[in-house]
Order: sequence, then C-alpha cells, then structure tokens
Amino acid sequence: MSRKDYPFIAALAAVVLMLFAPGLFDVNATTVNFGDLPAYHHPLRFLAAGRIQDGSIPFWNPYIFSGTPNYANPQVGTFYPGSLFFWIFPVNWAFTAFAAAHFFWAALGTFLWARSTRVDRIGAFVLAMAFAFSAFLVYRIPQGVPTHLAGLSFIPWCWMALQANRPWLLGGLWAIQVFGTHPQFPFLNTLAMGLYTLCRPKTRLPIMIKAGVLAIGLCAIQLLPLLKFAGNSSRQGMSEFFFNAYSQPLKALLTLINPAFWGDPLRGTFAGSPSEFYEEFSLYIGLVPLVLALIALTSRQARIGWGLVCAGVFLSAGRFNPLAGLLGLLPLIGYSRTPARFSVWTLWGLIFAASWGWKRITNPRFKAALLALAFIDLVFWAGRAISFEDARPVLRPSAMMRKTLAGKPIRFSNDPEIANPNKAMLYRARNTNGYDSFFLGNYVHYSYRAEGKPAATPSRVYLTNVESPELRRLGVAYFLDAKAKLNPTTAPLPLVRWESDETPIEFSTPSAERWDIRGEAKKGGKLILAVPLHRGWRAWVNGSPARINLYDRFVQSVSVPAGPFTAAFRFKPPRWLFLSILTVICWGLWFVAGFRSLVRGQ
Repeated sequence: MSRKDYPFIAALAAVVLMLFAPGLFDVNATTVNFGDLPAYHHPLRFLAAGRIQDGSIPFWNPYIFSGTPNYANPQVGTFYPGSLFFWIFPVNWAFTAFAAAHFFWAALGTFLWARSTRVDRIGAFVLAMAFAFSAFLVYRIPQGVPTHLAGLSFIPWCWMALQANRPWLLGGLWAIQVFGTHPQFPFLNTLAMGLYTLCRPKTRLPIMIKAGVLAIGLCAIQLLPLLKFAGNSSRQGMSEFFFNAYSQPLKALLTLINPAFWGDPLRGTFAGSPSEFYEEFSLYIGLVPLVLALIALTSRQARIGWGLVCAGVFLSAGRFNPLAGLLGLLPLIGYSRTPARFSVWTLWGLIFAASWGWKRITNPRFKAALLALAFIDLVFWAGRAISFEDARPVLRPSAMMRKTLAGKPIRFSNDPEIANPNKAMLYRARNTNGYDSFFLGNYVHYSYRAEGKPAATPSRVYLTNVESPELRRLGVAYFLDAKAKLNPTTAPLPLVRWESDETPIEFSTPSAERWDIRGEAKKGGKLILAVPLHRGWRAWVNGSPARINLYDRFVQSVSVPAGPFTAAFRFKPPRWLFLSILTVICWGLWFVAGFRSLVRGQ
C-alpha cells in the first residue's frame, strides 16, 4: 500500500459514514430490521456488557432456557476485538458503530487484496464496493444479524493472507473470527480456500496447515468450549429437513441482475418470509462487477473464481440438488439449516473473476465511467436497505417485570405468542423459554415431558404448561401471558431443595456461576440445584470436592451427609486455566512471528 492508495481508502470510509450517519449521530436510533437485533443480539450483548463492566466473565446465562452456557456461544464475543464497542458505549449505539466498522473492514480488505493481485486503484475501489456493498453483506443489516456481517468482513483479508504466503496472519484472522463472529461463514470460506489450495498444493497446503494449527492454539480458549457445547446441544443429529430448510431456488439467480427482482420485504413486495429473502435472494454484487466477471469468463486465471461460482450455486440449492442428503455429513453443516449460505462462494467467486475482467480493460476514460456507474448503483441499493428507526419503543422496560422478577431466584415462563423471550436478560429475570442458535440438548427432552408433546425447535423452547411437574420442579412461579400480564402459579418448588423435602434451604448466588448453600441435613440425602447440568459445573460439600449427578435428566444434585453442611457450586469452562495459558502463549508467539515476518518483508 502506498500514499496514492489513501484517497481511495478515505473515499470508502466516507461512503460507509454517509450510510450510517443517521444512526451514528443518534444514540436512540437502530437499524430497521426484522427482529433478530432486538430479540437476540441486543439482550445477549447487554447481559455480557454488564458482566464485563463489573469485572467478571459471563460464563453462564441463567436467564433463558432455565440456564445455558454463555461463554461457549461465539456470538457473545467476549474476547472479540469488535466487542469493545459494546463494553464501552451504550449497547444500542454500539450496534451501529459495529456494523459501520465491519463494512469498512470488508471494503478495506477487498481493496488491499485487489491491490496485492496487481489490480489498479480504480479497479480495487470498484471491487471493494462490489464486495462490501453487495446484497449478501448489506442485507445482514435489515436481517438483523451483525455477527454474519462480522464473519463476512474477514473474507478478503483471509484470501490476501493466503496469497501473500503469511500463515501467521491467516491463523490470527481465523482465530479472531472464532472469538466473535458467526462461525459458519468463516468455515465455508475456509472450505473455499481449501479448494483454491488444491490448485497449487505444494506451495499453499503448508500455509493452510500451519495457519490452522496456529489458529487452534490462538482461539483454544473459545473453540474447545464451543465444540463441547455444540456436541451436546439441540443441533445434534438434526434431520435432512432441518439442515436443508433455507435452500436457494434457481429463480434466485435473477437477483444477480436486480436485487429486488422478486420484491423487497422492507417494502412489503416479497411473497415469502423476510428470512427466506435475506438467506436465499441476496446475490447482487452490482451490474458493473457482474459484467467484469463475465468478461473474464474465458480467462484461464479466472477459472478458480468461476469454479467457486458454480460450486456455490450448486451447494446453495440444498434440497433442490441431488446431493441434498449428503450436506448434513459435512462438519458443522448439519448444525445449520441454511445451505443458501454457500452463496458466499458465489459472491467471492464473482469478485475473484471480476478482478481479472478489470485487468482486460485498458482505456482510462472507460475505467472512470465504470467506477461512476458502480458507485451510483451500489450506494443506491445499499441506501435502500440501510435505514434507521427509534429503538426506544422496542426496548422500553416494563415496571411490572422489573419489580416482580428482576434479579430474583425464581423462574417464569412466557406465552409463545410473545416473540422476544430473550428480553428476560434485560431484567435479569429467569425464563424457561428462549431463543438462541443452540441450547442444551437435554432441554429438548425435558420440554417434551413438560408439555406432553414436542415443545422445542433447534433454536427455541415453547413451555406453557406451568402447572406440570417438570416446570414446578424448575421453580416456575409466574406465567407471562400474551397480554404481558404476570400470573402466579401453584406452589413452585425452591431452586435449592432436598429430593424428598420441599422446605427451602438457605443459599446465595452472587453470580450466575456461583451458588453457596448452607443448612442442616437431618439424615442426609440428595441436595437438588435446579440448574441445568453441563460439563464445567463443579461442587464441594463441607469444603471437599463432591460428585455432581444428573437429576431428573436435566438438573444437578449432590449427596450430603447428616448434620450441618455447606455446599458450593461453581461453573467455569473445563480446563479454563490451561486453555488461558495456552492461548496467551500462542498469541505471544504470533506477535513475534508477525514482527519477524514484517521485518523481513514476507
């Protein structure tokens, strides 16, 4: 990069600021979206921000699904650099800054990648616009999923690191993505890079292997808890119907020409659901970049790009292609229901091919005209998709919820018609229901017993039978009906109790990960803690380690001897100290390797 690149980079930053200015200058504004931002990401970040500002790490979330591992979810982003926005600034405003920063990061990465492949500055600017303001990235804003945008923004950086033969940089980028982005897009991009590597395995395969080993060490503190949680989650063993749910129909290819060919959910002109549109109909990269990719169709150098395009279209088809049943056998793919996300291959393949198409153009005036056309086209469509509204009506607190449930060791269950069960996190109220990417698999079976029928999907739980023995044993004291009225239940059991005695036991819970209990056992027996059991929970009775047993096929219990006793329950990801030391050492080595590489000009 030279000084002559700076004006183009500044122009990219100016375009991003222009699009997000209404939200950046109004702390109460939020991007118009179809629900995931206020219903999922805002409560999750709000909870994590509060804990971190108090000086603790949010390992456990007690406020949805009766309790679930929190740190194992990368969308919390505890150690992700971009999460600094949430730890420092108001959460609502932070989402706008987070999105703007990642759009610029995507544009900057594409510009630098293009320059590294000997595309001139005007062409690099066009490609940066094509990627950063493609429908695939822009539509993550109205869809309301900022972690998708975060994961996608790293794609050009990863390709640049691979093509520059810098395994230390590639490993660091992969690790950072694991810390706080949606894991599926980094995984799909890595698969695409693997196909690219097969073209020159002798030179590129060692880079991929070194980067992969390094990345595992750099993000071990996040990766291993994530894998353990996922393996015991609601997403384990999903059917073909599930992992092929959002499959891209062939007609979606027409959105390469016009992103609104089949309508626009924001304007009420799309026939299906908004989630179908944003997952399946988001192929537009601009007419100019598309033409550039077509110009390179016969170019030998662009074959890898068009190969990715073809593979992306085929795999995105999901249930519409003959290999539909095999997709779930791929690692991580079976946990997802969106084969349409293979469109990221289509997106990057077209950008890759367009870079070679640009190199065939030599007329400076024609290049300037293409730049102007691409700019007008892409900024126009991005401006239509990114808009802002007042967030206060959605986030307005309920005095009733705050007075009755906030911070109290009791549980409630909400009517399934209430679309945002995760708002419980804003009140520090314990809900049996919830909405998340995945949750403990045992809860699927427990909810079935409570309702007498299926009451959970891979991402939601819908418990309503508050008088059932199962919900009574979970301590559900209130039911929040569809009119947002709290109705008391009949005789809920205490969260801490004896197996055969409903008498409350004295306890304190200074944090979600700590339970301190004291009392007297007349003849000894099982002490029940109505908190879901997951690997990482440990217990002590009278100061000595105690074995935790699975009780009622969901919660935990310990055996207590007769007489006065104390019991303590603690939660921390397994091998936390070892993983912390390993991660710190690996990052130290990473900085040393990076410094040496930069000094040597490699």
